[in-house]
Amino acid sequence: MLEMRVRQGEVSDLDALKACIEAAFSPYVPRIGQRPAPLDTDFEPLLRDGRVWVAERDGRVVGTIVLVADGETAEIRSVSVLPTCQRQGVGRTLMAHVETVARQAGHSRLRLYANARLPELVLYYAGLGYTEVERRWDRGFDRVFMAKTLDPLNRDFDRALT
Repeated sequence: MLEMRVRQGEVSDLDALKACIEAAFSPYVPRIGQRPAPLDTDFEPLLRDGRVWVAERDGRVVGTIVLVADGETAEIRSVSVLPTCQRQGVGRTLMAHVETVARQAGHSRLRLYANARLPELVLYYAGLGYTEVERRWDRGFDRVFMAKTLDPLNRDFDRALT
């Protein structure tokens, strides 16, 4: 398997990011009954603000994730993995990466939402330690809101590794 790396996204990644999101989210349109929100999101400001991370294999963007800070809580948005790279650990790697980024930034909690019509995604996030906190209609979508409390960084352990 090719080695994967996660790095902060750059504006020059915009086309690759859009292609990844289109490929990942378009298959959900029939089940949701409309275009998922990430398909119509303007990612350029998020890239400029340093809120996007990409997973690369052999210089190719194969996954993306957005992390937006909000006080002690940070919100994960728009997790996407190219269909040809799904079930290969790309999503888990991106999720683990932003959890580390959030901890380093001092956040004690992460939240996210998934569409209620995609129960496999709710189960996926539950498997990563996220718990359901609410289900409600939000901005035209039936959403499941989930959260995870982050363990604090162990700075002594981190120092011992360096």
